Amino acid sequence: MIIKSLVSVESQMMCSIKKPNPNSSKPSNCFELLGFDILLDSDLKPWILEVNLAPSLTADSPLDFHIKSNLIVDFFNLAGIRRPLKRNGKPNLRQTKVKSNSVAHNAEI
Repeated sequence: MIIKSLVSVESQMMCSIKKPNPNSSKPSNCFELLGFDILLDSDLKPWILEVNLAPSLTADSPLDFHIKSNLIVDFFNLAGIRRPLKRNGKPNLRQTKVKSNSVAHNAEI
């Protein structure tokens, strides 16, 4: 279901990706986080309610924060984005720590 949704907009996404970036001389990579709202009926058949191009990452509760911060970490891992290293080769934890009130605005991962 999700794959079919993405295939249906593939041509529009490819056009956006191929547009040259006037601010850079290098080719760029892009990543998109989509939010799929899926409903399961009584027979466990999935129905797509909507697809959000910019899903909310606001955390309204500790459980919400836990789920969304792990989602962000997984997203960065899938995209191949890693923590910056200090000069001694160890992760710079001060810059990469997720703060509970920063998920909605600028997560520092």
